[in-house]
Amino acid sequence: MLIFEGKLKEDWRLIFDDKMIAPLQFNFNLKGKVQHEIEETGISYSLQPLVGSITSTPHGSKQCFLISGNEEIIFLSLFIDRKKYLPKIKNLINEMPAQLADLFTDTKGEKSFFYQGHYNLIIAESIKKIIDNDKMDLVKNIYIEARTLDILSEQIAYYEEELFAPSRKVNLSREDIEKLIHAKELLLADLKNPPTIEMLAKQVGLNQGKLKSGFKLMFRQPVNQFLIKERLECAALLLVEGDAVKEAASKVGYTNQGFFAKKFKEKYGVLPKDYLQTLQQRIPENN
Repeated sequence: MLIFEGKLKEDWRLIFDDKMIAPLQFNFNLKGKVQHEIEETGISYSLQPLVGSITSTPHGSKQCFLISGNEEIIFLSLFIDRKKYLPKIKNLINEMPAQLADLFTDTKGEKSFFYQGHYNLIIAESIKKIIDNDKMDLVKNIYIEARTLDILSEQIAYYEEELFAPSRKVNLSREDIEKLIHAKELLLADLKNPPTIEMLAKQVGLNQGKLKSGFKLMFRQPVNQFLIKERLECAALLLVEGDAVKEAASKVGYTNQGFFAKKFKEKYGVLPKDYLQTLQQRIPENN
């Protein structure tokens, strides 16, 4: 894993002269501008914020990351040694799309591969968590490994979706992404009386179609499912803090207690009235 966070006084070239078999790379730019060049293939492209790529270079390829100076950069690149990683997924190869199967089984680095596209905000959050991680020793390593697997699974899932439904690909500009982030913030700002899809679209300046498709792409769930999840998580916290069930339900926008109880049980496996007792049973008493 390579992480770059900071600001340089001038442009900087990070050059990899691969005399050994080149790894499979997953590249993610979170802030600033990064240029990636692969000499033998002629591939040269720019990674803008919230744009990522998957690359595989032929054995012995020389590649370079040009990191722009005079601006804040947050960039992460994951390197996968396919020879070591393949045994972990060998039972899944037959279930993969042919493009991915070929990519992961090319342990000798004989082929080139290039994919570029936006990545969702779940990946962005995982990258931030890795950077902000203040845990120590083994706990830190396990935490970073878990977040890394989150990143890989999300990016591979998005790539597969594009393979199987290219016509449904959503093209988002940087401005569109900022508007979607704002839409999320507006929903969270008032869980009791959130805006409707129509109102939300007008408030952030997107048409309803792009709002719905873009939101699902960036946050991996439709607007309504996102709202339900956030409401229930907030209600659970309110119950822990001492609110009565009726009060907690009202604060997050549920006027029908029966419906609230049904949704709550679907998520947590218990009724709201039993939630706090269930939590207390899970916490061992101090001897």
